Amino acid sequence: MALDFFGLLALILGVLYTVRKLDVRQREPEQFPSVPREAFERWKSKQLGAYNLASSACFGKVIIDLCLVLGQKSIGWNTVRIIGGVVFFLWVAALIVALVTSQAARKLKNDLGIDLDAPRPEKP
Repeated sequence: MALDFFGLLALILGVLYTVRKLDVRQREPEQFPSVPREAFERWKSKQLGAYNLASSACFGKVIIDLCLVLGQKSIGWNTVRIIGGVVFFLWVAALIVALVTSQAARKLKNDLGIDLDAPRPEKP
């Protein structure tokens, strides 16, 4: 099986984190005039860093898993298992780091009063 449960989970999470990353990337300090620009940029950078790490880890896992399936005959089953195990644990560790960083960014967002659900001002 080329894509197991964790591979499918990584693919779905990668897409979700990418969508979140795109949402944060389009936010600008001008949309939140009550928030100091430097503080807004600090939040945006922290949040994008977390989403970049998570989506990269997810898509990296999927690509490496597929490469291992395709190259399994040439590199041997034991090597595939070792590399696969290392990739899995690195993926989980990256998701944990991204989660902790994202939680810190979310706390900063709440402390700064950034409300992403508020209607966006119309562009002239």
